[in-house]
Amino acid sequence: MRIVSAQNGASLVVGAIASRQRLITEADVAIFALITGEIHPVYLDPAYASQTRFTRPIVPAALIGSIVTAACAEIFPEVSCLTHQQILSFQQPAFVEEDLSIQVQIEQIARDLVTCRVSAARPDGALVIQGTVSVMLEDLPAAPSDWED
Repeated sequence: MRIVSAQNGASLVVGAIASRQRLITEADVAIFALITGEIHPVYLDPAYASQTRFTRPIVPAALIGSIVTAACAEIFPEVSCLTHQQILSFQQPAFVEEDLSIQVQIEQIARDLVTCRVSAARPDGALVIQGTVSVMLEDLPAAPSDWED
């Protein structure tokens, strides 16, 4: 087991596992669509989605990838990090207004590069996404205390 101390003295341990839940709402998908232009009705229109094999609105894969990648930084909040690389495989759709169970495990630490194995599953246990995300540890100033997500 390898341990590395980040710039602020926090320790990261190879093999460490963390998890979190994330509800993906209609508002999340609508904002994502506005920002990216990914406006397919299978994401936004329940009547349209009901006519597809999914039967209800699904979450854009790129939004899921962003949420899972962000989880690496959120789960280890004592360390400032920026995304370096992501290799993700999408297995099953995620549905709007459902929780995703996200798991992150530190696989490798090489100097200031931390590679994590990531996965996310639906409430029924179906695997939505899996892969790896690498983040660069950065010596960033602390966010202001009044900063909100």
